Amino acid sequence: MQKILSIILVSVLILFSCSGDKSISFDNYKELETIVIVDDLPVRIPGDFILTDSCFVVIDPFGSEHILKVYSLKNGEHLFDAVKKGNGPYELAAPSTIHVNDNVNVFDISAQKIVSYDMNCFSRNPVPRNEVLLESDLFVEKLVLYDNSKALVFSSDVPGLVSKIDFNSLESFSVVANPFAEYDNSEIGQQLTGTVKFDPHGNYFAFAAYSTPYYSLQKMENGSFVELATGFIKEPRYSATGEMFQWDKEISPNGFMDIALLPERLFLLHADISLQDAENRSIEAIPNIIYELDFSGRLVTHYTLDRRVLRLASDKKGKLYGIAFDEHDDKFKIVELPV
Repeated sequence: MQKILSIILVSVLILFSCSGDKSISFDNYKELETIVIVDDLPVRIPGDFILTDSCFVVIDPFGSEHILKVYSLKNGEHLFDAVKKGNGPYELAAPSTIHVNDNVNVFDISAQKIVSYDMNCFSRNPVPRNEVLLESDLFVEKLVLYDNSKALVFSSDVPGLVSKIDFNSLESFSVVANPFAEYDNSEIGQQLTGTVKFDPHGNYFAFAAYSTPYYSLQKMENGSFVELATGFIKEPRYSATGEMFQWDKEISPNGFMDIALLPERLFLLHADISLQDAENRSIEAIPNIIYELDFSGRLVTHYTLDRRVLRLASDKKGKLYGIAFDEHDDKFKIVELPV
């Protein structure tokens, strides 16, 4: 168990600036028992995952031969592994995000490309549909398509947390979400990273930061984005000196490991931990808290989970799922979160 836990916690430490600040006061919480769908997910550390109409598709970043693992949504059966690991056409080397619209789309951070597949869960061979290489001087860490030629991205080279990009003009980035716009600071993107996701129907998107509890929820209308809610679950403590924005890692509250959208609800996966817990590689450093917000940004409730969860995903039927680590048998599992 110690070896598996060490791998998980190294990843968590990379993502989070941890905090001992417990100042949040919110008594309306619920205990949530997860329902196991896939009892054993054999990966060193799980990447992002999505749901199609009939299966789970999980990124296995350390897979030796294939990058994607596919499981039945109905009974949790392992169906097949897919997409060869490599640097050739339609292959993947280091995927950072996966999302589904008409196709399953995976962004490869190493190759700086987005690859689209027609994924039939009952066929072992996904059909490659499109591959777009980002021939830009900007380095993109996360990318999510929202139509055939446009995407939302996170790039530490852009002074903002979320930007939109048109593949027809790769040097044209337009900042969509930036909680620190009041600061003239070109290095904010280097200080903060986060997760960008659309809802299963593609009408809303949300961003949540890893190193501070900031989120932004926006609706897409006529090709533009309209902000519905934004803010901090906890107020950050920071100092701004000149043009250099710095977080005090000893006191600044940590952010969110992952997010998911359901109809009129936003879920934020949070590890409300101390710096000491993280440094000691305690099991408490893996998130087991989920905040639920409505689309006005009102905090509805928060859940404490019976298992510690690293990833979230939602389906078109309004169900929430996660990838959990079970410390009792040292296995990753895909679970339903009956919220």
